[in-house]
Amino acid sequence: MIDVDAAVRRLIEARSGPRLALGEVEPADLDEVYALQEATVAALGGCAGWKVGATSPTAPATFAPLPRVGIRSAGEPWVAGAGPVAVEVEIAFRVARAIDAALADRLDEPAARDEAFDAVMVAVEIVETRLADWTFASLLAKAGDLLSHGALILGAPRPLGALAIDPASATVRLDIDGSAAIATTAGNPAGDPLRLLRPLARHCVDRRHPLQPGQIVTTGSFTGMTEVAPPVGFTATIDHFGALRGRIAAPRARPAIEPDPSMPGGAPTTERPI
Repeated sequence: MIDVDAAVRRLIEARSGPRLALGEVEPADLDEVYALQEATVAALGGCAGWKVGATSPTAPATFAPLPRVGIRSAGEPWVAGAGPVAVEVEIAFRVARAIDAALADRLDEPAARDEAFDAVMVAVEIVETRLADWTFASLLAKAGDLLSHGALILGAPRPLGALAIDPASATVRLDIDGSAAIATTAGNPAGDPLRLLRPLARHCVDRRHPLQPGQIVTTGSFTGMTEVAPPVGFTATIDHFGALRGRIAAPRARPAIEPDPSMPGGAPTTERPI
C-alpha cells in the first residue's frame, strides 16, 4: 500500500528537482492512483479541470485532474522543467454548471452537453514527467504522475455551436517556431473526443469531486507528443475551432513549490518517452 502523503511530497519535489527513480512512487491499483492524483492537485492549490483520453475508439477512458497552477491563457509563457518537454494540440471544453450523476449519465446526448458545457476552445497541453525512467514506468505510476501533465494553454473560448463541425474529423496543425511540424485530420486516437465526456463526468461524480462551473476538460491529443527544446514558440490551429499562439520559456531553477499544509500531503506523435 502506497504512503500517499510521502508520495505527494516526492512528486512535488520532483517538479523543481531530480526526477523519481523507477518504482519510487508505485501505486498498487487505480484506487491508489486516484487518491494520489487528488492529493497532489490539492497540495498544489486546487483543481482547475481534468484531462481525459483513450488509446483507441473502443478503449476505456483514462483521467487526471489539472492543477490550477498550470492553467495559462494564450500568450502567457510556461517555464519548462529541467527534463524533456513535449506539446500536444487538443480540444477543451468549459464546464457551465455542476455536473451531477443524472446529467453525467446523459452526456452522450447533444442537449445534455449543451446544458453541461458553455464553451469550446483550442488547447495545447505541455507534457512533462516527474518520472526519470518514463519508458519503463508502469501505467499506474504514469497515471499517478497526472499522466505527465505539466500545463495547459487555452485559446479563446467559442460557443458550443462550433460543434456543428464534427471534432472527430477536424484538421489540426501545429507549427513550431514558425515552421510546420504536424498536420493531421481525425488524429485523436479516441476517435470522437465527445465520447469521453460522459465517462469523465461519471468518474468525477463517483469520486465525489463532480465537475464544477468554470473548470476545463481537455480531451486528448490530435497530434501526438511533439518534443520541443525551450525556449520555443508554437501555434496550434484546429479548423472551425480557432487557433492559439503560445511560448515555453527556457528551464530555470524554479523555487520549490510550497504545498498547502492544510491539504493532504501538504507538509513542507510518434510518441516519445518524456
